[in-house]
Amino acid sequence: MLIRQENNSRRGSINSQNDSFSILSDASRESTTNKVEVIKYKSVQEWMEKEAPKRLKEAFRKLGLEETLMRGNRKAELEQYIEGLTVDGLANEKKKVKNELKNYDNDFNNNFKKMPNHEEKEPLRPLYVYYKKLK
Repeated sequence: MLIRQENNSRRGSINSQNDSFSILSDASRESTTNKVEVIKYKSVQEWMEKEAPKRLKEAFRKLGLEETLMRGNRKAELEQYIEGLTVDGLANEKKKVKNELKNYDNDFNNNFKKMPNHEEKEPLRPLYVYYKKLK
């Protein structure tokens, strides 16, 4: 197990009033090191306009996909890519996509103290479509 100090202001600076400690298992250590820094937003609308598109681009980058694969005439390329995956590769890809979707939900929840509803997940539709194709 790893104990990591988290700070509510900026990482690396210490402010004793804002410090908290969390215990991370070895499995969760990797997922937290790749997290996008979350900016606190005052409104859901602002989150959806600014943060959600960033999250989608970052998810596609982490997955090694181009956003354009989800649109128009490139869908055939996406289908070929999925068909070319082995059973293990397919399971691994599904796991990666699901983790990206969960990260979005968790960060939204941390910001607004509620889980996102259907409308608030709409900016990630291309990722949900990709996940459904993987199933």
